[in-house]
Amino acid sequence: MAYLFVSQLANLLNGPKQDFPFGIEFIFAYLLSLFGTGFFAFIGFAYPTSRLIGSSYYKLRNLKMLTLTYNVLGVKYFKYLLLLFFWGTKNNRKKYFDGTKSGIKNFVYQTHQSEFGHLGGFLLLLICSLLLAFKGYFQMSIILFIINVIGNFYPIILQRYHRIRVEKILHL
Repeated sequence: MAYLFVSQLANLLNGPKQDFPFGIEFIFAYLLSLFGTGFFAFIGFAYPTSRLIGSSYYKLRNLKMLTLTYNVLGVKYFKYLLLLFFWGTKNNRKKYFDGTKSGIKNFVYQTHQSEFGHLGGFLLLLICSLLLAFKGYFQMSIILFIINVIGNFYPIILQRYHRIRVEKILHL
């Protein structure tokens, strides 16, 4: 994943700027997003990467702003799409929460892992969007940015929003 990401980005940035049709730019942006986020996801499957950020990052602050962001961006619709297309089956949901009290701790750990993976992907792709814009790939940069927001920023907000409810349960 990392090799594919770096080689694709290097090909775009090191050579002369080329004019690609919209469809090709969309495919490049999608692949950059897939490889960049996938790199963090695969590492997160094998290692407790969420510990690389201090635990203070995962503490929720300014809950009103988080809730406002969740509502304004329509993250609940994103959640419905995830449930419809991916998390809808019980087997997929059990990875995060098995319905037991001890499963809550696993749920918190899994949300931290997911959030770290999406945060790493978000920051990496944000930098890539800027690099592509500076190289003159404005359309590809915008496409990558939009994919990044939907594919990484929305999940970060969703994980943090879930944590509001979990913290209420844990502090009962």
